[in-house]
Amino acid sequence: MEYSMYSPNEFGLWLKEERLKRGISTRTLGTTIGKSASYVSQLETGYIKAPSEEAAVLLLDEMGIKEKQNVLQHFEIIPSNKDFFSNKPLYQREAIKRKRTQLLDSIEKLPETQIELIHTLYFNHRDLLQALYEISNFGAEKGSKIPITVIKEFVDVMLLKYQLEQQKQLEERASGN
Repeated sequence: MEYSMYSPNEFGLWLKEERLKRGISTRTLGTTIGKSASYVSQLETGYIKAPSEEAAVLLLDEMGIKEKQNVLQHFEIIPSNKDFFSNKPLYQREAIKRKRTQLLDSIEKLPETQIELIHTLYFNHRDLLQALYEISNFGAEKGSKIPITVIKEFVDVMLLKYQLEQQKQLEERASGN
């Protein structure tokens, strides 16, 4: 990983080279950091000049980069006088780990049909979920609760659709016997 041969405004080029070396797709990288493949692609092509500090740390973590502070300073994502490890950044990995653990615990308690629905949504409709997440964040920034209502209504409709599909399959099996 020779990031120093890149100029400070070439984070995207360096990112693409590192991602390809590791055999990670833009979709996989985007999903694991909570962004879209399009976001990663826009970083790599320079359409987005540099990620936020939080996004950059997640990218570096996902790719297993150990020299985070040096990389962040080289690409001017954080100032060279900022001590990345003593001054806590806005995002903290431990908080995210706790949230992931809580989420996994919650998922384990769900009925199998709901887990299947979440699986279907996640693997078949990631772009839609990302858009809903962005709507929710936008609404939260503006102090609006309406996007949350939209998301709830969407999830309710998807759950109802799934339940109706399951019921239809059961009826087909019953009438086929």
